[in-house]
Amino acid sequence: STMVFVADASDKDQVATFKSLTERFPEFGLWKSGIIAYDGLVKGKEGMSYEELVKPILEDEFRFGFGMNIKVEAKKVVDENNVGEGDTGLDEPDIFIVVQVSEADKFEQLMTYFLKDEWKENLKFEEEDDMKYWIVESENLYVMRYKDLFIASQSRKNLDDAVERMKEGTGFSSDEDFIAYRKDMEAGLGYVFLDESFMTKFLSGVYSSGMGLSADEFPKNLEGIGNNFIAFSVDEDGFVSNAIMEVTKTDKSTLNNLGIVEDGQIHLIEKVNADGIIAYSEGSYFGSQVRSLFENLPVYYLEIAYD
Repeated sequence: STMVFVADASDKDQVATFKSLTERFPEFGLWKSGIIAYDGLVKGKEGMSYEELVKPILEDEFRFGFGMNIKVEAKKVVDENNVGEGDTGLDEPDIFIVVQVSEADKFEQLMTYFLKDEWKENLKFEEEDDMKYWIVESENLYVMRYKDLFIASQSRKNLDDAVERMKEGTGFSSDEDFIAYRKDMEAGLGYVFLDESFMTKFLSGVYSSGMGLSADEFPKNLEGIGNNFIAFSVDEDGFVSNAIMEVTKTDKSTLNNLGIVEDGQIHLIEKVNADGIIAYSEGSYFGSQVRSLFENLPVYYLEIAYD
């Protein structure tokens, strides 16, 4: 995958610390309101209450993941104003939502209830070998269970290919760069991984279309960016985030202005010296550009056309 987000609740110490921290903020009382709303939806349904079904799932180990695999192909992309013509290599991404949960049977019961409630007779169920499938063809929705793993994507082929990669040990978790980042950085509650193709192919397309600039402008600003890894964890004092950006020095890129002398890594957030700090953030012109790219992302997909 070219972009992966994972929220991990398998580390009991991290989860306990997280709960302790959130209890200090009254805003998290919204969670209690959500529980009341859920129980209202399933009122009268045997075995479906929060205490019976949802709470056991959340109190045991589970992981939630979102992945986007961007197909890298040579294509000319032009928006409706003929601005941003360039070879971005962007195509519609494959989307994956993954849940791995210890209480797999309870999660299946919960998921099936809401799928049936939403799609009714349009929902199809199939079993094949050790896999189960829930399919809504009209919506390109395909969900599969394999052991304690649930995967949703836009096609049956995506699901079968994902399981095959997992069985063969060739999936994302076997990526050498990813393994190195996980080894070096504490990611007790989760992480975000963006590989080089996301940072170059995808962002160059969004940059040119979303900001009304030629794709040729991209190298002047972001060329040389490689893999990015952002790790999340907590300690007794608060939430902790650490990020690394792989960079390659180029003659064209404004990354040179960051003082990069040779190929290496930028530690985006490494150490903050403060006593009793409540909140901390870093900002720059570069950061505002990246934020602008994602704010314009939905517009980008609507405006592009392929020759």
